[in-house]
Amino acid sequence: MHQSRQWNAAKFSAQHADWNVASRPVDVDIRHGLSLLRARARELYQNSDHARGFVRIVRNNIVGAPGFVLQSRAKRANGKPDQRLRAAVEREWEAWGRRGICEASRKFSWRQLQRHVVETVARDGEAFVRLLPKGFNRWQLALQVIDPEAVDVNFNGEHEGREIRMGVELDEWRAPVAYWIVAESRLYQSSYRVGDRYRVPADEMIHIYMPEFFWQTRGVPWMATAASRLHMIQGTEDAEVTASRASAAKFAAYEAKEFAPQPQPAPGSPLVGVDGQPLNGDPGCFAQDLAPGSMEVVPWGYELKLLDPQHPNSAMPEFLKWGLRSVSTGLGVSYNTLGNDAEGVNYTSLRFFLGVERDHWMEGQDWFQSEFPDVVFTAWMDHQIQLGTFGDRRGRELELFNIQWQPRRWEGPDPAKQASADETELANGSTTLHDIAARKGRDFDDLVSQRITELSDIKAKAEAAGLTLSDVLPALAAKSCLTTSRPDANDDTP
Repeated sequence: MHQSRQWNAAKFSAQHADWNVASRPVDVDIRHGLSLLRARARELYQNSDHARGFVRIVRNNIVGAPGFVLQSRAKRANGKPDQRLRAAVEREWEAWGRRGICEASRKFSWRQLQRHVVETVARDGEAFVRLLPKGFNRWQLALQVIDPEAVDVNFNGEHEGREIRMGVELDEWRAPVAYWIVAESRLYQSSYRVGDRYRVPADEMIHIYMPEFFWQTRGVPWMATAASRLHMIQGTEDAEVTASRASAAKFAAYEAKEFAPQPQPAPGSPLVGVDGQPLNGDPGCFAQDLAPGSMEVVPWGYELKLLDPQHPNSAMPEFLKWGLRSVSTGLGVSYNTLGNDAEGVNYTSLRFFLGVERDHWMEGQDWFQSEFPDVVFTAWMDHQIQLGTFGDRRGRELELFNIQWQPRRWEGPDPAKQASADETELANGSTTLHDIAARKGRDFDDLVSQRITELSDIKAKAEAAGLTLSDVLPALAAKSCLTTSRPDANDDTP
């Protein structure tokens, strides 16, 4: 009775003989498996179209072309928006984020660095970015990218009574205290473990990874569960392509019969040796080049046999779909996206899968924002407060940190229907203009400012040409805010 009420997965049976029966700390598995997992994930990224496509999908959907756009939300003491401070914060941040300034090697801009970091996490499982506080620019902060393999997973021990676990020095609460980095040799080396180690305090290092277990010290490649099947799919595709090419190139073979006495071959006959001399009846030692549309004489003592290797295999498409569906589930993307296959997709199914997938990407955006942009901005603003970049803000420092990030967003599968739905929801009060702009990846305040500037330019050009705004934009002239009086110059209300 007790046995019958157990979970099936907890029973001992012949079918479960190869199933693990003991649990152990996840760091043990990571310590013994991470280096090999990462090496294989990098190999797949180098050679597997689907693995490279997955990393590209992660980059495009979590970060995308605009990256995480900073929007200051600073307010004045009376609660009104502090437009001058907002503009100053966003202007300084944008200037710092240019290529050649924000990143120590001068290879990346802030947007490019975001894309690079999220790619590294997806492929390698984690990313390390060091905060370099002095001497690189007038903002006194630059970022240095550290290869995850330089934090040696096999370096374990103690330092001043604290445990070093897989290159990470931990305190008694398992919080990182420092990271031990393998110094890059001046000479090209085939191993990451050649060179002395140096210690970087944890407050100078951003360790970016997505923990799956609470007691987890290092990150694991996102392709970990799918990597084995991806490797098999890649090998199967390569083998099938090779077999198909061979079958297309060689359609026939000569089969040796009983060799009867044969006449001496004439010069230019197929039966000639490598030295150009007659073979005198030696079978199997001739070579022929086949050209499209050519006809050949069957050599003496041989019979022509046609080959039918049945390649390409007609079952391959369904087999690959089956494999890629499992891979897609493990990677968290739809099969149609990963396989670049829109066959059988209709509007209803497309909308459903896009909704599920985009929920997944927005979750990833929330994770990435807290792991990287938030941390970098906090360090950057701490330095700006010390430098007095925004003047004396004593007692009001929190307003400098009053920001939000605008990540990338996606248009619906039918923009016209989405616009109609937005209009209906706006009319019945179930949404706002701010929400609609945010869904499109835009900031409503920026849109208003840009719109006012645009209309002001149009009005000025129209007046210069002796026209009115109604002549140029009759539909907008009646609604234009340009006809209203300007606000007080000291009022920061837009």
